[in-house]
Amino acid sequence: NQGQGWEAEINCVEPVGIGMVHDFGVQVYPNPVRDHILSIRSAQAIQQLEMYSSSGALVHSSFPSLSFSQIDVNNLNQGLYLLLISTARGQSRFKVVIMR
Repeated sequence: NQGQGWEAEINCVEPVGIGMVHDFGVQVYPNPVRDHILSIRSAQAIQQLEMYSSSGALVHSSFPSLSFSQIDVNNLNQGLYLLLISTARGQSRFKVVIMR
């Protein structure tokens, strides 16, 4: 049967993972973290910081209420973490890598 092809249907869904990142003027450095301190700077006051391990465990939570904050990551294992930063403008998500 010449000239006959095949038909396909493709459905796109949001990928599993971090999804959309809204940075709202937020800086996270250094990344990767090789020392013991992760710094977070924001154009807005940071209302809440939450850091999760790759297995989903909450490893840090704080309410700085300042535009600059630091997280001591000395007690965390090397690996990939998810950092959620909440300000009055919304929530930003960052992948943070800790290297030793």
